[in-house]
Amino acid sequence: MRLAPLTQVEAALLRKILPPGQVSPKEDASMYEVCVNSGWKGAFSRLVGNGDNRRSCDTADMINWSDPDDPGVLMNACAEDMKRLWTDPIIKKLMEVEKMRPEEMAGFFLDDLDRVTSLRYVPSDDDVLRARIKTLGVSEHRFTVRTGPLGSSMSHDWRVFDVGGQRSLVPAWVPYFDDVNAIIFLAPISCFDQVLHEDPSVNRLADSFLLWKTIVSHPLLKKAYLILFLNKCDILRAKLESGIRLGNYITSYGNRPNDFESASIYLRKKFAALMREHANDRSLYCHFTSVTDMKQTSLILQNVQDVIVHDNLKRSALVG
Repeated sequence: MRLAPLTQVEAALLRKILPPGQVSPKEDASMYEVCVNSGWKGAFSRLVGNGDNRRSCDTADMINWSDPDDPGVLMNACAEDMKRLWTDPIIKKLMEVEKMRPEEMAGFFLDDLDRVTSLRYVPSDDDVLRARIKTLGVSEHRFTVRTGPLGSSMSHDWRVFDVGGQRSLVPAWVPYFDDVNAIIFLAPISCFDQVLHEDPSVNRLADSFLLWKTIVSHPLLKKAYLILFLNKCDILRAKLESGIRLGNYITSYGNRPNDFESASIYLRKKFAALMREHANDRSLYCHFTSVTDMKQTSLILQNVQDVIVHDNLKRSALVG
């Protein structure tokens, strides 16, 4: 009963995050899925007054201490009860019986309750990455990456379009296919035991196979580099180690060893086979990733850039 006020937190935060007018005060905001959309920067600007400088964001300035229903007030007030519930041995046993594994899910913070419920909590870069919020629509990002040695002024401008992977959003990709240098395809290989939100009859990993087939065979992308990120390896490893069998959901895997090395190699071969079948004259650059590992992801993106730049020079006959 003391934790009951937490049911208001999600609805209250959604009303702050979603674009103005999308949810009326009388609507149940919890019916809306938390997701990134094209107006997220504007929403953040409204909250903190400066959308370009997250360092200026102070949690204390965003909490209305006079409002007992403010999400920050509620989280702080319920902190001790939340910790008792999460660490209770009977609760942990019941979760094992019901096969509930929240620690393997995106945005898991229950092990950090002391920190995230504190009065001065400000999300770290790692917190933001762990949220793994789904993207809706198409968002454009531009940035400059230095490519020369330390102290060099050499750089390249990147123009990146982040597109949502849901089935209903795929047709919106086509206008962005013209004159694309590279496609970075993120396949969340940890979702082998999950189904699509929009179609519960379809396995999420199987849907990634179908989407990959569409991408590699698309005529407008025949000159684009294909870079495959087999993503969320950290969650895949945790699931396999907990005893969830890949073969129970991907029947073609059969009785192969249920360990990360065997499973990851098999999935890479599966994606590569689809590419050979539908685009056999193209090179595939494949990486195993956990995008919450910023150092690893940074090195991979640097390698991706080097490949693209070198091949552009080769096409221009500037290098052999």
